[in-house]
Amino acid sequence: MYKEIIISVIIIASIFVLNSITYSYTKDSLEVMSNDFSKIKEELFKEEISKEKLSKKTEELIENWTNRSEKLAYFIEHDEIEKVNTYLYGFKANVESEDYEQAIENAYICEYIIDHIDEKEAFLLTNIF
Repeated sequence: MYKEIIISVIIIASIFVLNSITYSYTKDSLEVMSNDFSKIKEELFKEEISKEKLSKKTEELIENWTNRSEKLAYFIEHDEIEKVNTYLYGFKANVESEDYEQAIENAYICEYIIDHIDEKEAFLLTNIF
């Protein structure tokens, strides 16, 4: 009986530690993405929009998201990642076609989905039940 209790405690402790590690990576990744979107939105709201600068920041954002989403796919629902991908590439297309109003809309949608993922993955009592 004593062995079973020790094994159970080790398993439960492992679950909490791994959850903490994955949430920490998720939170860091989503925070970086939100910061990148904030910088891009600042560029979009300027009167003189530098297309080259905006395109460069958008490419960096997509490259960063692609690298992080591969790891996030191990422990986040794929639907959530696909939603971000869909609106992110829509954002890129809007920037390339210089449809900045639609780009701003897609940026806000991406930020909302990113915030939703962060709330959904948090270790909160409401998320447990």
